[in-house]
Amino acid sequence: LLSIFLVFSLYIFNVNAVPVLTIDSVILNPSSVNPGSNTSGTINVRYTNDMEDAVNMVFSSTSLTSTTGTINAPTINGILTLFAGQTCGISPAPACPTFTINVPQGQSAGTYTGIMTAKDVSDPSKILATKSYILTVNLVTQQNLLEVTGDALNNNLLVIAAPKNYDDD
Repeated sequence: LLSIFLVFSLYIFNVNAVPVLTIDSVILNPSSVNPGSNTSGTINVRYTNDMEDAVNMVFSSTSLTSTTGTINAPTINGILTLFAGQTCGISPAPACPTFTINVPQGQSAGTYTGIMTAKDVSDPSKILATKSYILTVNLVTQQNLLEVTGDALNNNLLVIAAPKNYDDD
């Protein structure tokens, strides 16, 4: 009776086992950008489970948020398939997933945080792994911005020179 219980318990464990998947890092290059520019990201994933043959996963991200604003979430296309013991980007495993974050012109300076999530393709409600990541948006000022008003022919000319802080727009 005990042996039947153990066999049944092992069966239940294997059927409901969640793949052991780790998002080791989400690397942004560059990790610090100016408003109106883009950054590229790479998701480094490791599959350490030796109980399952392969896992098929898709990735999504939250919007990146800070105390000063929000940046739209990047779209991560495609399905990554890893076999037991593989790390993406290390042969014979496939390349690691990549994405682009578009930082709008006029985006407020600050440190923005997003959360990357890996989900099982066969059961999207099953979260396999999560990892937070950070993007810094720089404060941009433009020196020597000139504003000219008036009529130069009648000697009514006003020139104003002041730094422009794009964070104030």
